[in-house]
Amino acid sequence: MEREKKIRETAELQARRLQTELRSAQEQTADLERNLHTVQRAKESLETEIGNLAADGDSANSLKITAGLRSRIAELEVQVEDA
Repeated sequence: MEREKKIRETAELQARRLQTELRSAQEQTADLERNLHTVQRAKESLETEIGNLAADGDSANSLKITAGLRSRIAELEVQVEDA
């Protein structure tokens, strides 16, 4: 009887630990999803801005801004890959 009680208590402790680990993993996944959506929205916004600049003409200033925005998009893509 005592041995069965010890086995049951050990199993319950392990089950609680696994539930805690599962909740932690779920929270991390949710955080990563939020970060991914934020990065994707930022990328889409920058792509739209590039499109607007391209539609405005090919002035030297537009080209510089476009290059900077493309660089930022590349950074966001790396963040997405790392997430």
